[in-house]
Amino acid sequence: MTLTEDFHPDAEAELIAAATWYERERRRLGSDFLNQAEFAVQQLLDWPQIAPVFPGWDREPIVRSQAIKRFPFQIVYYVTDTQVRIVAFAHTRRKPGYWQDRLDG
Repeated sequence: MTLTEDFHPDAEAELIAAATWYERERRRLGSDFLNQAEFAVQQLLDWPQIAPVFPGWDREPIVRSQAIKRFPFQIVYYVTDTQVRIVAFAHTRRKPGYWQDRLDG
């Protein structure tokens, strides 16, 4: 079965905000960030169990985090029968665990 991606609305907003910030810092850096994020999401769709369980996580849904290459961000997600549900594009050095209230499954 092919999984589809599903972005929590706040996760989508985080992705756009980060890309915008990077683009302001250096031309094309925002699009580089988006390309790397898209590549990582595609990997998750192809191999949803590729990323480790979020450190210290011991409850349902099983939350995993996948690094975005070249950038200090991780994709926080969980897998359902039909979807990879992305709950955050989280900066690795800011507000750990802030996204936990986004879990709906």
